[in-house]
Amino acid sequence: GSRSGHGVLEVLALGEEYEFTFPSYYVRGLLIGVMRMEISGDVNITCKKTGLSCALTFSNKGFFKGENNSVSGKVVRSSDKTELCKVSGRWDKVCMYVWKDGWVNVWWV
Repeated sequence: GSRSGHGVLEVLALGEEYEFTFPSYYVRGLLIGVMRMEISGDVNITCKKTGLSCALTFSNKGFFKGENNSVSGKVVRSSDKTELCKVSGRWDKVCMYVWKDGWVNVWWV
């Protein structure tokens, strides 16, 4: 089901505070098949100190196509909405961050 509200994560060593919203969570296969959790919906993360924000969209698998645990989004500078990087991949396996200057980061989970 859907969760409302937001959370706050403080990174004390950096003096940064991140505010974020929650996506929706679903249980699939509760009665038939293999039970698994899925996340779906939009998440917004902002940090006033750095002036950056990140908009992510979590997608769940459709009945006939798509991939489980997909995530896509972008990181922008909040002041002028300049896009700094794009995010894509699967939150449970590997995510790719492609920066405007061509640099690519890959995070394995």
